Amino acid sequence: MLAMLAKQAYTVAMNKASTEKRAQILACLAEGNSIRATSRLTGVAINTVIKLLCDAGKACSEYQDKIFVNLPCKRLQLDEIWSFVYAKDKNIPEDMRGQNGVGSVWTWTALCPDTKLIPCWFVGSRDAGAAYHFVHDLAGRLANRVQLTSDGHKPYLSAIEDAFGADVDYAMLVKIYGNAPEGGEVRYSPAQCMGARKTVISGKPDYHHISTSHTERQNLSMRMGMRRFTRLTNAFSKKLENHEHMIAIYFMHYNFCRIHQTLRVTPWQTVMDQLQSRGKDSSRERYTTVFKSTCFDALRRKKLLETTADDFFAVFKDGKVSIVYFLKRLHNFALSLGWIALPVVAPYLWPKYEAKDRRGITRDEQEAIITHEKKAEWKLFLELLWETGAAQGDAAALTAEHIDWQSRTITYFRQKTGSRAQFTISKTLETVLSHLPATGALFPNLSTFTANDRASRFRRRCHRAGVKGVTLHSYRYAWAERAKVVGMPERFAQAALGHNSKAIHRAYAKAAQIIVPSLEEYEAKAAANMLQKAAAA
Repeated sequence: MLAMLAKQAYTVAMNKASTEKRAQILACLAEGNSIRATSRLTGVAINTVIKLLCDAGKACSEYQDKIFVNLPCKRLQLDEIWSFVYAKDKNIPEDMRGQNGVGSVWTWTALCPDTKLIPCWFVGSRDAGAAYHFVHDLAGRLANRVQLTSDGHKPYLSAIEDAFGADVDYAMLVKIYGNAPEGGEVRYSPAQCMGARKTVISGKPDYHHISTSHTERQNLSMRMGMRRFTRLTNAFSKKLENHEHMIAIYFMHYNFCRIHQTLRVTPWQTVMDQLQSRGKDSSRERYTTVFKSTCFDALRRKKLLETTADDFFAVFKDGKVSIVYFLKRLHNFALSLGWIALPVVAPYLWPKYEAKDRRGITRDEQEAIITHEKKAEWKLFLELLWETGAAQGDAAALTAEHIDWQSRTITYFRQKTGSRAQFTISKTLETVLSHLPATGALFPNLSTFTANDRASRFRRRCHRAGVKGVTLHSYRYAWAERAKVVGMPERFAQAALGHNSKAIHRAYAKAAQIIVPSLEEYEAKAAANMLQKAAAA
């Protein structure tokens, strides 16, 4: 009992490094310091550094293994870098020879030269088995066909063929070296490279991109960034597990923290320009108008890789409620392009976007507006909106050529989405169309107005009629609600309004009030049908 109490007291009293101190320790390790140097710089015990190295290494390895999937890489360069654990091969004690994790250790790496991303790595020997595990792991992380370049190491041949089959553009770059330098002063100098031979193995790789220069330069970054890889020192790894943990921490820092000087660091203004150049004209105009807002000024020149959640929260604070919607679109667009590797703002931290309640115009409001309307073209235009539920821009652009009197249908393609809309001409709509021109534009004057001009003129007409809370778009909501109330099949109503999805159509019709008949009425109707069938038989 006393021993248990003593153990509990020790556990409660155990010191734990602060978040700032742990970040300082990891920063020292990521910048190439040894464990003892890190201990001296941060003022913590060596065991604390080793414990944090193991914990952080496991977390970094698991995180990168989970997130590096469906990668859109187009080109990859493969290479291996040598190091050793415990002792060099010639110095391994006899009783330890052949043990795993003692002697030469090779780190297999794959690098994307376009983004400098290291999507996967493997620590092991330099044989065919290691090549098999490394290449199969790489193949499972890619979303499309890629071009691979490796050195002349033969295990790559069978491993890549087995993992990718014919779905890869693969080439080898074999460097040709001269004689090694002689003499003690040049003992560690590399042999002179006399040239390189490019060999296409499979597919059709781009000859100009057959290179391993980027991954070989990355090998130098590894030797400079991890003390364990530095030659001619006693800072080599003593345990294979710690060696692997340090590599995982290094690649976490390399992939997510380090700003590579050879890459163009993109500001958010570039993302805004890309987003507002996509989609239909109406969407481009809407994004252009929104991104001119002063609340985006602080974010406009901010570099993507230097952006924090606080930068987004500042835009929330200065902007209107609708800014949340457009800022989230901007954030997700950069994420989909791969310009940011991780979300800047976690999904649960985004403010809730409360859209304004929209409703359809009622029949009484429509009659009030029509009663006060004096211009015949406007009156016919509003009546056509009521009968068809067309968007104001689509209705104003209708011509007589859109009408097929033989099939009694009106067919057109929506300006906003390009989707096809078609509806049957009813008797009331036929009356409206009979008062419109038989050729050319159905609304010669209204078709020359802009959408904003038509909207402002409609607001003035609503004011004269004493109608509040509706716009020209309310006619689409009203049509969808009326269709739902009378039981029109959803697919017919969706086709008439030209909606691309059921979700959008249901959003328009959600305010419809449906009175559910009583069960007694249904039973009476069913009994009547049975009697009718019996009489017919």
